[in-house]
Amino acid sequence: MNMLRNLTLGAVALAASLSAHAAGFQNGGFENGAPQPPLGGDVTLGPGNTSMTGWNSYGLEWNGPGNGRTGDVAWLKCPSGCWTDLSPSEGNNFVDLTGYAIHDYGAIYQTFDTVAGMKYNVSFDLGRSDTWTGAGNAAQLFAVAHGGASIIDDSDPSWLSFTNTNQGWASRGFSFVATSTTTSLFFAGGYNSNDYIGLDNVTVTAAPVPEPETYAMMLAGLGALGFMGRRRKAQ
Repeated sequence: MNMLRNLTLGAVALAASLSAHAAGFQNGGFENGAPQPPLGGDVTLGPGNTSMTGWNSYGLEWNGPGNGRTGDVAWLKCPSGCWTDLSPSEGNNFVDLTGYAIHDYGAIYQTFDTVAGMKYNVSFDLGRSDTWTGAGNAAQLFAVAHGGASIIDDSDPSWLSFTNTNQGWASRGFSFVATSTTTSLFFAGGYNSNDYIGLDNVTVTAAPVPEPETYAMMLAGLGALGFMGRRRKAQ
């Protein structure tokens, strides 16, 4: 009984510990930061820019490995669509991962706290503009969640590819298992796109952890099975 009690208390402590470790991810709608883009306009963010709260602009040319960290992103405040014919999927702001430049693909990343071994779900909206993406071209985006704060280059094989072939926004997502106490989440413009990739409404959520009561019930069940097994042997 003491062993079962200790295991139950341990499970309660583990669940409480995991629940206390929020993902620490912030500003997935790109609403916060300074200087804010002007209403109906944008701010160009070159490599190393940290104007958007929580995010780093990271130049990443997708014409092949070894091209260096070039490429800007555009931070837009276009609640009514501006000249892009694309309104934010939520809030007032969103990001264009090309900075309006053909074949000059930028990237952004954010590093946040995670629990090693825990699963996280990432969701985001990928935007396509008929005006700027071009007929027949898909808006393509690459994403990767990388353990630790190391910088990823464009030759890393772990990038995931997502596309949107329709005007407007498409919801996309993926999951990852954290390998360290911090994780860096990267988004980059895709090299098969023309000149416009919208990104908005990024969320990172930890997969549900069983409640302490669930652990206690599981352990109690195991204890009951062990007790029944011992009775059978005694008989």
